[in-house]
Amino acid sequence: QEAVASPQESMQPSFTKLMQNAAQQAIDSQYQSEGLQMQSLTGKVELSNLVTAVANADLALQTVVAVRDRVINAYQDIIKMTI
Repeated sequence: QEAVASPQESMQPSFTKLMQNAAQQAIDSQYQSEGLQMQSLTGKVELSNLVTAVANADLALQTVVAVRDRVINAYQDIIKMTI
């Protein structure tokens, strides 16, 4: 028999989906930052907006890297466990 997920379980996103969303948000913020950098060359963007976008992109990247490091550490801990 196939187990049926309860409505509460189906409402919660999976860990994989959460990681995909976080990575996509980091990528989007990088693209936004690059776009503003290009626009700043023509003087169409204020410096404060550019600095904010770059800081947000950097924070998103640092967050993704930190989560990746934690996942790798957890995986390595699991591998070290004796069965």
